[in-house]
Amino acid sequence: PFSFLATFFMMKFFGYTINSLSLFAMILVSGMLVDDAIIVIENVYRYREEGLNPYDAVVRGTREIMWPVISAVITTACAFLPLLMLSGIMGKFLAQLPVIVVLTLLASLLEALIILPVHLYEMKNIYKKEGEKKRRWYVALLNGYRSFLRRVLRFRYLTLALVFALFLSSIFVATKLRIVLFGDDNTKTVLAKLELSDNTPIEETRKISKEIETFVLKNMMDRDVSSLVTIVGRVIEDRRWIEKEEVAEFRIDLKEYDPEMMNRVKAGLRQKAATIPNIINFEFMKAANGPPTGRAVDVSVSGRDMKNLEKVGDEIVEYLDSIPGVVDLRGSVIDKVNEIVVVPNHKKLEQTGVTLATLADTVRSATSGKYAGRFLNDDGKELRIWIRFNPDTSYTFDDLRNLPIKSPSGTLLKVRDVASIKEVQSMARIRRRNRMREIKVGANIDYAVTTPVEVNQKLQKRFADVSKRYPGMTIGFHGEFEEQKKANHDIIIAFLIAILLIYMILGIQFNSLFQPFIVMVTLPLAFIGVAYGLLISGLDLSLLALISLVALAGIVVNDSIILVDFINNVPKDRDKIDALVESGAKRFRPIILTTVTTVGGLLPMAAFATGSNKMWQPMAITMIWGILFATTLTLFIIPVLYAIIDDITSFVQRFKERKREA
Repeated sequence: PFSFLATFFMMKFFGYTINSLSLFAMILVSGMLVDDAIIVIENVYRYREEGLNPYDAVVRGTREIMWPVISAVITTACAFLPLLMLSGIMGKFLAQLPVIVVLTLLASLLEALIILPVHLYEMKNIYKKEGEKKRRWYVALLNGYRSFLRRVLRFRYLTLALVFALFLSSIFVATKLRIVLFGDDNTKTVLAKLELSDNTPIEETRKISKEIETFVLKNMMDRDVSSLVTIVGRVIEDRRWIEKEEVAEFRIDLKEYDPEMMNRVKAGLRQKAATIPNIINFEFMKAANGPPTGRAVDVSVSGRDMKNLEKVGDEIVEYLDSIPGVVDLRGSVIDKVNEIVVVPNHKKLEQTGVTLATLADTVRSATSGKYAGRFLNDDGKELRIWIRFNPDTSYTFDDLRNLPIKSPSGTLLKVRDVASIKEVQSMARIRRRNRMREIKVGANIDYAVTTPVEVNQKLQKRFADVSKRYPGMTIGFHGEFEEQKKANHDIIIAFLIAILLIYMILGIQFNSLFQPFIVMVTLPLAFIGVAYGLLISGLDLSLLALISLVALAGIVVNDSIILVDFINNVPKDRDKIDALVESGAKRFRPIILTTVTTVGGLLPMAAFATGSNKMWQPMAITMIWGILFATTLTLFIIPVLYAIIDDITSFVQRFKERKREA
């Protein structure tokens, strides 16, 4: 409670609010909060068991463990703080996480070293009485650890080889994991966007939306859908409301989260939208659980030659359509509309004297109307006057061809005398990027079949030579794939900085350049757990799983710090194996307790997360597996490394002595 209250107090000064991210950060750190307190309490309790009076036990126990505890908390903080370096929308979205974790850890450190010892002294009467036997199960467990550790130390080289082989196998397992940004939605909400051709009146949009709404209410309401909300004229794009008369958004809440139910509803809506010819785009959007990342597949092709652009776009569409798992395929080359094209006869124009401007103005006035002026009504509001044909009357191409047009000489002609009119199919939009024409092709992904990374990598390989086949063409990959590449780069940098900071802190703590490497052996041990944990759990290697790897760098070294510190304090004249076994036994209880509390704090999120909170589940699962593997192996590998180093040192000394004698 003290740490959380202090964190809430400091959040006010940082301008942070209580939201799903800040609450998850507190859940994430809840198990770590008590780690430093457990270490202090256990060390004080050990001295009380050895017969020291309460005052001496508290002072000596706290003083002995103070610097290792401070180093442990600082290393954890240094693992989280580099996450502030994440750039772009991901960095903004996750910025609160490391700050809140660090604030909470610092508050817990203050409580463990200053407030807790006072409480321990005040509660001196609840300590185990001298001579009282320890619990049998714990004695049996501790003796079992001592016995097994001796065997491991006897076969230390074989043990190290087996762990190294396990690490190599985990690298192989990691290469087989699918890479995603956040993965598929885990909500029971279906979001769909409808789009008609530009300048479609909102009445027509409302009419078509009503048709789809009726289809849902009639065919899906009883079985799958619990509620439906339709918004006409506004849609959300990248967390912003976009207002257009030709768009509509559907928010459909299912009765429960069921992938089969969601796929059934989406398939039905796709089939219905395909039967309405006026719809140029009908796509499903991701529920806003995380930051806006764009479409799963978002390819752009830029160039000046429109024919070649369309040709490349058609090739991309055809190739995407052949990839299993690609759904909701759309793009500039797909979203086509019927267009009226007026082809002027330049010879006739020259003969009659009619200009292109006159011809264009005549056709524009007939199709769009002509601005005639403005006036003020009785309320003083300015109104514009437009002259148009009756919108309720249907007109044909012959009506356009027979439009009257006046030549400079006063002769009254018809449009067909100076131009031809035909109907063609054209792209609904022509975009531009860097003064170049651009077409876009996008799609969503069925995560049960494939991932955005796999699809985009196939596209990159297939169209790597597009600039050679079509000179002047450039192809770009955006959306979720682009965000994934940026995030991966930033996480690698953050991980390297975290490793460097942790090494510096450990070097200061142990006053050694070599011993930090022994402590940091726990990092590959944690990776073993992460790789096999994701495989066993059936999860993808997501952005949050990668972030948890960075965080694990600071968490898993904590137990090693305490263990190495105790090994360093063992008298030099003692037998090395006995000293390693005794040091491991002394640190066995706090290491197990801190692991149990950290895992216990993460377990509810890993096992019981539902709805939008499910996006945090990979992070919790990754950390649980990493901590369990690292802790289990740390209890044996750290002593094994010390024993091997001692062997090497002894061998070098004997070699030098023989060389001197020779």
